[in-house]
Amino acid sequence: SSGINAEWPLRPGLLALLLAPLLVVFTDQSCAEYIIVERWSNGWKGHLMIPVPKATISWRLDATFDNRILAGDFWAGQKIWKGDKKSVTVLGNDWSAKQKAGSVFKLGFTVNYNEHGPGVDFSTLEITLCWLDGSGCSTCNVLDTECTGAFIAAEAADETTRTGTIQIMPSQCYSKMPNITLSFSDVIFSGITVPADFSSDCAGDSCVVSSERGLEVNEELQFDVCFPA
Repeated sequence: SSGINAEWPLRPGLLALLLAPLLVVFTDQSCAEYIIVERWSNGWKGHLMIPVPKATISWRLDATFDNRILAGDFWAGQKIWKGDKKSVTVLGNDWSAKQKAGSVFKLGFTVNYNEHGPGVDFSTLEITLCWLDGSGCSTCNVLDTECTGAFIAAEAADETTRTGTIQIMPSQCYSKMPNITLSFSDVIFSGITVPADFSSDCAGDSCVVSSERGLEVNEELQFDVCFPA
């Protein structure tokens, strides 16, 4: 999973937390909200809630997945799958293409994959709405979101190290926790210490924390990290 790279103002010895998409803040209110409503051992069911600012004549969804799926369904559109089953284009049906201004269009879908293989999540997800008044189309990237998290009080463990708590809460399910990038105010020479079910990889003034564990919607995740003072 990919992270979000950004620069935060730092004071010496303090840590800034940069997250892959976990606690999601939608920056474009005209875009869509992506919700996983049910997950099982070999797939999941979700909804896209798409605000419609102007009446539409048609819509289009373009999606890619991080792994091959076995089957998928988007109930309100015609599906055009690529041969590798890792990408799909969905076009609005006759009855769903025209949406009224001010409405919220719910596009439901299911994704199925091999329960003995890797889990599957969206890599990219774009919605294009084309307007009834002939003024063109508008495309938004549903997964292009701002991310926030929390770093709780860096306490001095001794003269050389500090400890603190990372606290995050996902707004959707993940079969594998997205990577978390920690940026420090100075180069990390000796690495950091994380719990046994996490791993870390440091280079320069940044460390990437990863884990194979999954995350549920609104599941609070907390773990301690120890780093050079």
